[in-house]
Amino acid sequence: MIAFRFRILVLLLVLLTAPTLKSGQTGPAPTGKDAAIESHFAVAQRAQHAKDYATAEREYHAALALAPDFAEVHMNLGLVYQLQDRSAEAMTEFRRALKIKPALAGANFFLGVDYCKLGEGARAIPYLKAALQIEPNRPDIWLWLATALEISGELQAEVVTLHRALELQPKEVDLLYFLGSAYERLGKQEVAHLAKIARLCAQRTATGGELCFEHRVAFRGDSFSECPGCFSGRCWIAC
Repeated sequence: MIAFRFRILVLLLVLLTAPTLKSGQTGPAPTGKDAAIESHFAVAQRAQHAKDYATAEREYHAALALAPDFAEVHMNLGLVYQLQDRSAEAMTEFRRALKIKPALAGANFFLGVDYCKLGEGARAIPYLKAALQIEPNRPDIWLWLATALEISGELQAEVVTLHRALELQPKEVDLLYFLGSAYERLGKQEVAHLAKIARLCAQRTATGGELCFEHRVAFRGDSFSECPGCFSGRCWIAC
């Protein structure tokens, strides 16, 4: 499931790139310098779209040599690394971009994705949530937040997040498939939880313990509720 989402990532790499440069500097740069930066950036963009990554990388570096605090250039350089499966270098550039401009949706998004690729869902979640604060109507970001939650074992939150993505794209087949899979995993988790409860109940009654009336009713219904008296006194209640 997660691997499939990685395969479709390439289709999303250019969606959050900045079409224009915005400086992190407090004052305007000289006109000639601005023109040079924009020229390097434009050449890099064309090369990136043409999959000429060596030229794109060189031109982004040239732009950064003139303006090292351009967050968008760092982000786009990170994307070039990402497209070449150079994740460690990509993550370095995304972090540099966010240090300059924390509210940069693309850098937050792709850094979150990279943490998902490393299996570090908990570290991915804050970045993906930050991206959603800026771009709340992007189903692809919601999908990757769901991925991070899946990795972290937060299955109920994953289901809620996938529903949010489907509100934006209700006919998206992939999202429906992911949601169905999430429900399946959640169901298996609940079955495992109930089986554990049943074993605890059997152990308790075998040693002379008692189950309270509420628990007996719940047991017959194959569902269990939390009880304030759980595992205390004579009546052990599954929770």
